[in-house]
Amino acid sequence: MASPHTMPDVTDYLSGYTEGLELFNQGRFWHAHEAWEAIWLEADGVQSQFYQGLIQLAGACFHLNRSNWSGANRLLHFATANLLPAAPSHLGVDVDGLLEKIDQLLEEVHQVRHRGKPCFDGALIPELTRS
Repeated sequence: MASPHTMPDVTDYLSGYTEGLELFNQGRFWHAHEAWEAIWLEADGVQSQFYQGLIQLAGACFHLNRSNWSGANRLLHFATANLLPAAPSHLGVDVDGLLEKIDQLLEEVHQVRHRGKPCFDGALIPELTRS
């Protein structure tokens, strides 16, 4: 059955995806979210879940930078659920590796929230690269 959504021009589509990766890696998480949202709204199936997972990861990182541990925790769990169907890799991203990094972020959030760790290790925020 055909999707009621039409995909944007492939060049625009890949451009938005790549722009989101670059913005995320610059720490501009809100802007990465915005870049991916435009193409997520046009996607379906695993593609839609993959973009939604990236958007949720960007939102979680936005919260991490503001010490909103509960918001980050919630979005990291949602991101995991949406990225899992795209494993082991999707659009050049090592999804399995990304999921491991999200697990590390979740553990770090737990340590800060519940174990008295004095500060969050921002170096744990992953870099998103394509192979």
